Amino acid sequence: MKKGLVLLGIMLFAAPGMAATLSLPPVNLDGCTKWFDIETDAQTLISTIAGFGVEGIPSYDEADLENGMDGDGVPDKYQMALLAALLCKGNATVQGQYDANMALYTGLVDDLLAVFAILLGNPLANPAIPPAADRLTEVAGILAPLAPDPVPQEVVDAINSAAAELADFTGDLPPEINATVLPVLGNTLRDLKEAVAALMGLDSEIQASVLDLLTSEILGQVTAIREQVVGIVAAVQPLIGPPLTTEQQAAMTALIADVNTIVEALDNTLALTEPGAIAIYGVTAAKTTSEPFSALGDYDQNGYSNLTTYNTMKDDNGGNPPDVAEYVAAASNPFSPVNPNVPVAGLFGLAALAGACLTGGAFALRRK
Repeated sequence: MKKGLVLLGIMLFAAPGMAATLSLPPVNLDGCTKWFDIETDAQTLISTIAGFGVEGIPSYDEADLENGMDGDGVPDKYQMALLAALLCKGNATVQGQYDANMALYTGLVDDLLAVFAILLGNPLANPAIPPAADRLTEVAGILAPLAPDPVPQEVVDAINSAAAELADFTGDLPPEINATVLPVLGNTLRDLKEAVAALMGLDSEIQASVLDLLTSEILGQVTAIREQVVGIVAAVQPLIGPPLTTEQQAAMTALIADVNTIVEALDNTLALTEPGAIAIYGVTAAKTTSEPFSALGDYDQNGYSNLTTYNTMKDDNGGNPPDVAEYVAAASNPFSPVNPNVPVAGLFGLAALAGACLTGGAFALRRK
């Protein structure tokens, strides 16, 4: 009896460590249209990025974005397939997380398109709106005759400097990104929401790879520019009025409104880098080592990681990647024959063993 109680105690003490991770059911891809949607979007996503001339983009079958793009050993398509199968079966918590991540992505696209519409201008508008660099140059020209008093010369210089930086930035963009195609580009990006939302929440390592790139390579510079333009707005805002003409005041007011739109979009993007801003699927609290869709996670909680299941199947397949549907069935089923055949397999085996010990102890007591 004592042995059974000890094992039961271990289970109870272990339970808080597992509380942040959902217990998820066995799943499969049979008839799962969600997998078709996610996989189609993922293939389009890879080809779209490659079409912009970005170097080092892996193929869809090889994409493994964790750990600074070095991967975690399980290609992302297998993780996305496991998620899709669960969404097809139905799980309110994970479905809610997925929907929230799709909304975050759609909002990010809307912010991105708003910023690029300002940076690139809108030649199709009536009247046509010039690029932001040209508008800044126009404002600098309006204010230059008023320097150094009442307009400090450094304000005019800062505006001209910002205009030059923006002109360089837009000039370096791939030709596929231009003002006339922005509406089409926006629709294309929004259409990828299924795959992007899936990737956003698979595990912390994918998020870390993307957010590290975002914060170190992009937002570090953008944040500095943000402070610069906020300073320009603060300096220019009080100058709107006589002796400037009505047209000059309108040009400055419109530019300030658009700068504030850019600042808000950047703030929204920065907010996504905060811990917990993007949900990890199947995890309902802070980061845990048991993120169920990650390589090191254990979806079926049988004591063997998803990576172990993947590598076992790969070895059984002569070193070739396993079939995606077969991986999903094996990784989600604690009693799959692919998993190592041992008496105790994670919580399932521990529970069975504890029950056996308790039953055996009670039987021994009755025999006395």
